[in-house]
Amino acid sequence: RCDVYFFGESAAQQDSTRRQDPPRPSRMHHERSKKRICVIGGGASGMFAASIAAKTVQEEGLECEVAVLEGGRKLMTKVEISGGGRCNVMHDATMALPQILSSYPRGQRELHGLYAKHFTPQDMKSWFTSRGVTLKTEQDGRMFPITDSSQIIMDVIQQ
Repeated sequence: RCDVYFFGESAAQQDSTRRQDPPRPSRMHHERSKKRICVIGGGASGMFAASIAAKTVQEEGLECEVAVLEGGRKLMTKVEISGGGRCNVMHDATMALPQILSSYPRGQRELHGLYAKHFTPQDMKSWFTSRGVTLKTEQDGRMFPITDSSQIIMDVIQQ
């Protein structure tokens, strides 16, 4: 059993629909209903994917809902506690890609494709900056929001 969160709803709206069995749609209802993009998992990656999907749906004017299916009690629980509650967002975006990847011995090859082709560390930094989140780089290369609070990261991903 999991919770269904519709992206863009307020916390109060989410609470009113959580943990309820969805109604079984009839065939006619199903044929007329909106299309739905479902993201499985309400962690950082799932919520980021849902955020991008929701923005794309809105920009393209599509008749589609974005839903996140989460089996845990709360969305983004690891984001909330990462970095001691400050949220270690990423590693120094000015470092060369091979240097960043050397920190991931069991996933270098897989991450290289993602970082080099799809969404670079600089893209990630720009994504947060364009949404009003200023990041700081600590001496060890970890990057945190200047607020030292994971809440700002959670809020901007859920916008």
